[in-house]
Amino acid sequence: MEANSENRSIVFGKKNKRHLRRKISQEDLSIINESYNTIKQMVKIKAKDAIYYYFDVFLFILNSTLFLTLILKIDFKWVNYPDKYEKLIGYIMVFICLYFLFKFTISNFFINSSYYKDLIVYNIDYFLDRKHFNKKSIVNWQSISHIIFNLFSNITTALFIYYIINYNDKVFLNGDNLLYSIIFTVLNMVFLPSVINSIQEIRTRIINLKNLGNLVLKTQYLNNKDLFKNIVIDENQRTIYFDNIDLKSKDGVFIINKKKLISKENYEIISNVNKEIITRYSLLWDMFYKLLDVSQGTKDIKKKYRTHIKLKRASYCFSEIFFNFFE
Repeated sequence: MEANSENRSIVFGKKNKRHLRRKISQEDLSIINESYNTIKQMVKIKAKDAIYYYFDVFLFILNSTLFLTLILKIDFKWVNYPDKYEKLIGYIMVFICLYFLFKFTISNFFINSSYYKDLIVYNIDYFLDRKHFNKKSIVNWQSISHIIFNLFSNITTALFIYYIINYNDKVFLNGDNLLYSIIFTVLNMVFLPSVINSIQEIRTRIINLKNLGNLVLKTQYLNNKDLFKNIVIDENQRTIYFDNIDLKSKDGVFIINKKKLISKENYEIISNVNKEIITRYSLLWDMFYKLLDVSQGTKDIKKKYRTHIKLKRASYCFSEIFFNFFE
């Protein structure tokens, strides 16, 4: 075990070379599976958001299929059907595009587009003076695939509208250049910010994942491995500080516990809840650290496709959890 530990620590130091990486072992596979299963147990599906998401996917596939039938008839002459169906397809596509236009406008200017899955980091029930209280931490699982879908549907919707209006201008605009200009001005005002936001969101997610990996790996392996064993708790238990690195937890993670303002019994109860939260994050950090060890210290893991996907998804979710934990 000691030799294995030395080999692992070398990977995180200056001698991190490809040829020094170890072959993936059964222990490594167990770490990946355990981490992935832990994340699965934390996932909560929001039924309403899931329905909206898959409805959008259905409309996008339908719109893309209709668009394909149009260009196959109009541009390539590969299919043939009556002109009335061509106009019907055009109108259906316009209505779908208007739906996406409205959706992008709402999500871009009023609310953040969220995925239909949340991660429940902890969910603790406790009683103070016989009154029930609940403390939980919810992290929105903002899937990169969801962001990419929003970006791609943004771009293709603009393309579909441009194609339909340009080809069917007599049907939709009756040659009205003013209306034509208004429509494309609105498109530019609505779609461009949404596309930029989606690209920025993808970039931020990737950078965040990379930065958290650097946070774990930038000092010696054993120092960060025991990160939660060297903490200082704030006097009112508002936050915790880490001795080995310049970090602290965000406000709101723990329950503020002022000894002078509450009874001794309630103070002990809240203290125990906060200790339980620390224990939870400590276990998750240990799991995340082992996962990064496998990711950085093993070779040929990409050849095991399903295992590699599990590792990437679990690593991404752990990074989201700790970005919501650290200030």
